[in-house]
Amino acid sequence: MINEILKELKINKTTLYNIFLSIISYFGIILYYGISNTLGFSIFFLLGYIALLIFFLKGRINIEKVEKKFSIVLGLLITIILVVGKMVNNVILDDVQIIFTLKNIVISIIEIICIFPLIYRLLNYFYYYFTKINLISNNKRKNINKFFIVSWIIIFIFYFIYFIVYFPGKLTYDSNLQIEWIKNGIFSDWHPFLHTQLVSIFYNIGNNIFHSENIGIAIYILFQMIIMSLLFAYVCRYLYKKQIDIRICLLVLICYAILPQYTHYSITLWKDVLFGGAFVLILISLIEFSNNKFNKSQIILFTLGLLMMLFFRNNGIYIVLFMIPFILYTFRKKIRIFLPLMLSIITIYFIVKEPIYNFIGVVKTNSVEALSIPLQQISRVISLEKDIDEKDLKYLNSIIDTSKIKENYTPYISDPIKNMIDRNRIEKTKSELISVWSRLLVKYPQIYVEAYLSQTLGYWYTDVDYWVTSNSNQKDNIVYKVFDLTASNNIPFSNLCWSIGLGFIITLLSFTLSICRKNKKSICYIPFLGLWLTMMIASPVFAEYRYVYGLFTCMPLIILVPFLNSKISINKNNSL
Repeated sequence: MINEILKELKINKTTLYNIFLSIISYFGIILYYGISNTLGFSIFFLLGYIALLIFFLKGRINIEKVEKKFSIVLGLLITIILVVGKMVNNVILDDVQIIFTLKNIVISIIEIICIFPLIYRLLNYFYYYFTKINLISNNKRKNINKFFIVSWIIIFIFYFIYFIVYFPGKLTYDSNLQIEWIKNGIFSDWHPFLHTQLVSIFYNIGNNIFHSENIGIAIYILFQMIIMSLLFAYVCRYLYKKQIDIRICLLVLICYAILPQYTHYSITLWKDVLFGGAFVLILISLIEFSNNKFNKSQIILFTLGLLMMLFFRNNGIYIVLFMIPFILYTFRKKIRIFLPLMLSIITIYFIVKEPIYNFIGVVKTNSVEALSIPLQQISRVISLEKDIDEKDLKYLNSIIDTSKIKENYTPYISDPIKNMIDRNRIEKTKSELISVWSRLLVKYPQIYVEAYLSQTLGYWYTDVDYWVTSNSNQKDNIVYKVFDLTASNNIPFSNLCWSIGLGFIITLLSFTLSICRKNKKSICYIPFLGLWLTMMIASPVFAEYRYVYGLFTCMPLIILVPFLNSKISINKNNSL
């Protein structure tokens, strides 16, 4: 009976199935965004559903098995990220409360079931089209160095405009702290000692020769601007040399010149800026090594990038250690080059960090920074007034006043708790802290998961609002207002620039697309995975953009890595 009716209406089972998918996806979107019923009757809302219906009625497209697998796995992952991230984000800014309530879990499951078909179908189209696009030009490139110089000049000019507006540069609490250390001759590795000494060279030039602290800061900022603009011009040159379509090269140049994460950060006195620049040298070197190009200049740049990574942020050593086994395995045929190189770099690091720093009296950082997430998990248990054994509570009171934790605990940043901690006591009793943490984990696993998700939210969820750079505080000056607005999260689509979670998803898409295009450059993604994992393991803040700036200094290149294999057979009709 039903089949006869469908035949009469010229509707087959596939069409009916796609209509069903469009309906549940539509319902999932309504549920996810919390759209009210009154809006549901508007013409625009109706048009939205019609567009969704047309999209699904196009039906499935033929893609390879590996692409289908990535569509399923990545589609499910992205859907879970969006749904769980929204649930956590809606709760952590309120008073401390249970996130995984029965109501929230049921709603989230429904949202995942309803939204997944749409994400899956979108990924099908993504792999279908992007595995066929050719961005390689057939024209041989001339004047490569001229293109590099012109790119550098254009990028630097834009940065210089921001430099003039914010003279002598943008400073934050961390920047001012480093300057205070320089002025008072404090040797500390809390902020990387070598970076502080680098700043001190320029600061002292301005202070001693020009008798101006601001000029000293400005000279360092100019140095940083030159380095970063050169690195970004190097990316443009590399893409141009690799015969990537000239329109894409120019688009990358424009992005580096005008996007706020590059303009504002280039004039900010932070260790994170040059640390982020190190990833450019490392990524391009890894791409070249993957192409069996091991010339001396590339190895030197690779070594320079690794040294910058090691000495300009304290988590750099963990990223390098994470990279080493992948590098040695991938380039095992060149083990005689890479094994001595990596061992030498690590040896230099530990010699500098231990005997040399000890000899000159550099104060080392303590382990409290690395314990941010465990401390946040314990603090959440206490804030929710859960039962804790008397012995464990006694120990916790020896390192922190537990009676004040509830009023100070903030789910997305560990500083309020770290500032209350007896750091010396923790250094002496790490094993006991780990034991207490382990027992509470067994007792309250859900609370631990909630604390972890809250503390790392911005590194995997796409829609997080958190500060990204300092403002001028010149409220009455229209020029400052305009330039501050460029780095604001309050303008349309601004989160596309500042979303760490989106950057993470784009990197995953690029990685899987590389595999689908048979572009064997998986090693290129390892530094960024290492960087992301250090945040997921020990981040003190839930969405500190500057901590992962290395991901974004390389983002244009990360997106284009899958298209750099000129040997792939591609239909010319699909050229850009």
